[in-house]
Amino acid sequence: MNNIIKWTKENLNDYITDIANHGAIGGLFNCMEEAELVIEATKKKHPDRQEYIQDFFRYCRPGDMLRGRGMRLYIRHLEQLMQIYLRGGDMTLPTPAELCCVFSDSSMVAPLNTDGTIAYQEVFKKTFPELCEPDGWPQMHETWDGAALIALSQVRNRSKQADRDCRRS
Repeated sequence: MNNIIKWTKENLNDYITDIANHGAIGGLFNCMEEAELVIEATKKKHPDRQEYIQDFFRYCRPGDMLRGRGMRLYIRHLEQLMQIYLRGGDMTLPTPAELCCVFSDSSMVAPLNTDGTIAYQEVFKKTFPELCEPDGWPQMHETWDGAALIALSQVRNRSKQADRDCRRS
């Protein structure tokens, strides 16, 4: 018995579309499941703000910076974004997890200068403190000074996420 599929233009397009949709939708559902876990954990810590915390779900769609970066980074992003949300901060500013993506992408185009490297080090430490040595990241010779803070501020402002603007909702 011959089980060879005869591909036609119609069934090949359907097959490719099914694969693409399953991957995209499956990944999005995984992200939403993680978002629900973060929301439920936060509700337990703040039982008096449950309704407000549930409304956070609308900010949980992974933005362009986080797509394809892995669930661990996305979860850290959610935790960081939740903290911004709870204190009523600017939801359009990128989280340290998103800034890790910006610095990572930039460093693949050209080496970061000293200020950029120090800023990347700081956002990485905020995102993955457990990966840093007990006394912090192996220290560079340079220190975290005004120039690095200015560089980080400029990157943050250029990396705003307009789709998270709560004033538009």
